Amino acid sequence: MDQVALARLGNQSIFEAVSQVVDLVGGIDKYVKKGDLVLIKPNSFILARPETGFITHPEVVLAIAKLCHKRGARVVVGERRRNIFTNFQDYPEINDYAELISFDEAPLKLKTIPGAKALYMSIAIPRIVDECDVFINVPGLRTHALTDMSNGLKNVMGILPDNSTRLVHDLGLTDSIVDLNLARPSDLIVSDAIYSVQGNFPAGGEMIQTNFLMASTNMVAIDVVAATIMGFDPSAVEHINEAAARGLGPATLDEIKVVGSSLDSVRFTPQRADHDYGKYKDRLDITDGAACKGCRQSLASAIAAAAAEIGEEQIRDLRIITGPVETLPAGPRDRVLMYGSCTRRFKDQGTFIPGCPPLAGQGKKFIVKLCGKREEME
Repeated sequence: MDQVALARLGNQSIFEAVSQVVDLVGGIDKYVKKGDLVLIKPNSFILARPETGFITHPEVVLAIAKLCHKRGARVVVGERRRNIFTNFQDYPEINDYAELISFDEAPLKLKTIPGAKALYMSIAIPRIVDECDVFINVPGLRTHALTDMSNGLKNVMGILPDNSTRLVHDLGLTDSIVDLNLARPSDLIVSDAIYSVQGNFPAGGEMIQTNFLMASTNMVAIDVVAATIMGFDPSAVEHINEAAARGLGPATLDEIKVVGSSLDSVRFTPQRADHDYGKYKDRLDITDGAACKGCRQSLASAIAAAAAEIGEEQIRDLRIITGPVETLPAGPRDRVLMYGSCTRRFKDQGTFIPGCPPLAGQGKKFIVKLCGKREEME
């Protein structure tokens, strides 16, 4: 039975809490030996302070690097984008234990993923991801507009360099997340839930202090427990469901042994991303009859983020088409947004945003732009 360890921060230091939660799943000696090349993958591609919850706390990463270095391993901390260097500027001690790298600048190799459903072609991944002896996945815990919640499974998306994550959205987010976890399974996951994120992330969101850590050797098991802690039904979170269906881990809490702190001691109820754009339908002409859950959630997040930026009253007089349609409904062709890859055939009939689903942040950008165009014409 897969184990997931929980440890409340309490009065102990972050290093002590990390050591505790890793010890609960066997201790670092179980995973790392002298001479190993260890790759630590935090969630640190956004430029942010740790207390925002938008990045893995650098002290959590530092603690893991110390433990691995003590074992005589060569330790590398990698993330796409160069923001990782800025995020660690206030933690120079990391350089005593690990090398920081940006995957955008790392040597790449082509890899074919057996059993892939979305990323079925050869993809370029950093060579170190494929060749490291130990891969330690260090995500942050948060709600998410497109996937309901984000933790261990989704953090592996960050092994793709530069703007390759757009490929994931073009080919299908859920299947791509699982494909990438097939490409490089995590040997150890240590989830940072000291500062978590609630709300409309990544187009928005706010910090909620939750003060605990999680650890496991199975990325599905830790996500099932994380979803449960946040009040989500794990079976309704599509990437967890798909990963379990493909044999990557247990599908239910009954198949997992929770050790350390109790589930009840760390449960919290975050504000979820807004997945309902119904209140805008009297001001927006939305055709969405056959749209999938992903595009609906992405669109709702994009509209909510645009409204937060320019004001609710500005979100009006815009036509949005999402999901598969045979013909465009009658109506004006100015200020039309084609949302999602299913509308590609009509991409010349308006502003087209590809993706399955599209990036909510990109959707917000164009909704703001198109609503602004209305002002210019009035």
